[in-house]
Amino acid sequence: MIVKSIFNKFIIVVVIFFLLAPVVFASNEVDISADELEYDELGGRVIAQGHVILNWDNKKVFADYVEFLIKKKSMTASGNVTIEENGDIIHSESIVYNYDDETGEIEETFVSSSNMLYIRSKSIDRLSKDTFSLKHITFSNCDLDEPHSYFKSNRGKLVLNKRITIYNAVFYIGKIPVFYLPFVTKSLKGGLGFGSRLRLAVEPGYTGTGGFSVKTTVSCALSENSVAKVKYDYFEKRGKGYGGEFNYVTKGGILSIDAYTIKDLIDKKEKQTLRSNYFQKLNNIWTLRSSAEVMNDNNFNNFYNQSNWDRTTNYLKSYASLTRQGKKASTEINFECTLKYNENTSKYKVESINLPKVSWGYYQRNLGWGIMHKPSFEYSNTYKKYDSKTDAFYKNTAMLSYNLTKSFRMVRRFILTPGLDISENWYDRSDKNELKNAFFTCYGGTFNTRFKATSWMDWNARYRVQARTKTSSLDIDTDLQNHSIEANNINFSNYMYIGDRMRVSNSITYNLMRYRENIPKKWFPLINELIWTPKYYISVYAKETQQLEPSFKFNSLQVDIKTGELTTSYFNFVVIYQHYDNPKEVYRNNRIDNIIGFGLWLNPKWRFDYNIRSTIAINIMYSRLNEHELRIYRDCHCYNFGIRYSKRPNDWDFDFIFGMKTNMPFTKNSNNLGYDDNPTEIFYPWRKWDSSML
Repeated sequence: MIVKSIFNKFIIVVVIFFLLAPVVFASNEVDISADELEYDELGGRVIAQGHVILNWDNKKVFADYVEFLIKKKSMTASGNVTIEENGDIIHSESIVYNYDDETGEIEETFVSSSNMLYIRSKSIDRLSKDTFSLKHITFSNCDLDEPHSYFKSNRGKLVLNKRITIYNAVFYIGKIPVFYLPFVTKSLKGGLGFGSRLRLAVEPGYTGTGGFSVKTTVSCALSENSVAKVKYDYFEKRGKGYGGEFNYVTKGGILSIDAYTIKDLIDKKEKQTLRSNYFQKLNNIWTLRSSAEVMNDNNFNNFYNQSNWDRTTNYLKSYASLTRQGKKASTEINFECTLKYNENTSKYKVESINLPKVSWGYYQRNLGWGIMHKPSFEYSNTYKKYDSKTDAFYKNTAMLSYNLTKSFRMVRRFILTPGLDISENWYDRSDKNELKNAFFTCYGGTFNTRFKATSWMDWNARYRVQARTKTSSLDIDTDLQNHSIEANNINFSNYMYIGDRMRVSNSITYNLMRYRENIPKKWFPLINELIWTPKYYISVYAKETQQLEPSFKFNSLQVDIKTGELTTSYFNFVVIYQHYDNPKEVYRNNRIDNIIGFGLWLNPKWRFDYNIRSTIAINIMYSRLNEHELRIYRDCHCYNFGIRYSKRPNDWDFDFIFGMKTNMPFTKNSNNLGYDDNPTEIFYPWRKWDSSML
């Protein structure tokens, strides 16, 4: 909810003034200063007038007029009455208090706090020892005399040090009532009990296929480290959706669980999804990770998780891993399951399972005389499942490898690094139709040279060769199609450092492989890369590949330009061109994929963002707007208002986003880079601006 922790401060001040006053006046010294101070012994009165200031127990009371009736044990204060304590201020027209029977009344109260919540009440009456009645209440995070937005109620109840509740509360924007709540309650016990950090986000809108919609999220901070969210969505044509989310963050661990279900009336199908991610640092060397993803419709994100750019999900991967990173070696034990969506059955089916996959690696160390060695080991037990029922089988594999390298500095700018490696490979079956075990050895070698041509240019040439033996033998298997030579190539790379902020690299590989029948390509594509960061807020990345064989052709190009910062103004431009030799369909045609995004503050109050993705197939003159999204944000002093419009090939939606100022992602001088600091941002980086963050 929008109720803030100001209530804790407010109650402390009121209780001290109403309940602790008899103790204070009976046993503690009260410092009174005023322009005029009069003691009427006959009438039993103490009167203070003009700039009256009462000091006691770290509190201050300011008033124009204060009167103490000694026999009646009462006090009256009027005229610009103000109570200050710990930065919190109470303004009132008048206070009447009897510190004998502990009754009293405070009129026309206005409470302000450093926590940015402001409370107004016409009167506060005491009902019993610990219970108070509040009448004609408004509270808001707006400090204006006529707040932009506020809750309003005719009555409320306060239970000392326990809870404050207002009944039949109506939320207003200006003078317009927006929605009604039977009650709004706030715990006063301190800490983060239920209701202490309760927030409501309402997002009305309209979708092309679902009609009118209302998306509602209630979030609650259960503790300093955990947040729970409950979601309820109404779609006029598609039905009602329910979901929940739980996030837990500590210094050494993160847990995120997100679930959602809806009975889609259009598709006549129950659609569900569940995503869970977990990370835990057990100690200095052991780490546990897990991720689970369940979905029964591959187009779920198109309608119910539109903040995810991955609109169609054909593969689901879940895993759990345990990692040990010691001083000399690292070990990882991984369990992984991959599901593939079947278009014919409209279901996800298991494609492969690793039970388990074990990797062990010894960090490279000096064996002596500058010789570096590195052993490693891998084992996996893999379950494979193809389309037919008889294609399922288990396959066990293992590999033990050992690598030796030594660097020789020939001259100051020239270094030679030869290397030798050997690996023992074992399969319990080579494929689904072969039941025999396969055990063979691979011999490999590398020869690397590095030459620093100038102070800003490095040349690197690398030769790699690898041969495979016969099964269960140490002899090279020359009968294979590739003469048992599995790698035989030379690679040359050129690195140029132009200034402090630009790097240009060129890389080309020549293939020396020979086959008995098929003649392979000798030249791999030429790869050219550019990385340029002229300023901390500008980055340019470009990658171009040039086909050299059988003909000299432009193959692909990627350009990625980013400038600015997300919290101020930014511009992102990405273009990807891909050439296909034999295009047979749209997605295998020579095509250009384009991504453009920009956002800026038009002025201190208005924020504008626009992102677009498109595809152009050149040969058949086909173009498609994959997605575009427009977001407009307005800073309304004490609340935030947003409009979001997104368009996709199969649907579109238009939403209004409203939320009180608590953690708005586009608060201008925010220290959290403009986004909600919660684990969903870590696990689901596509979530940048959704209603649950308001």
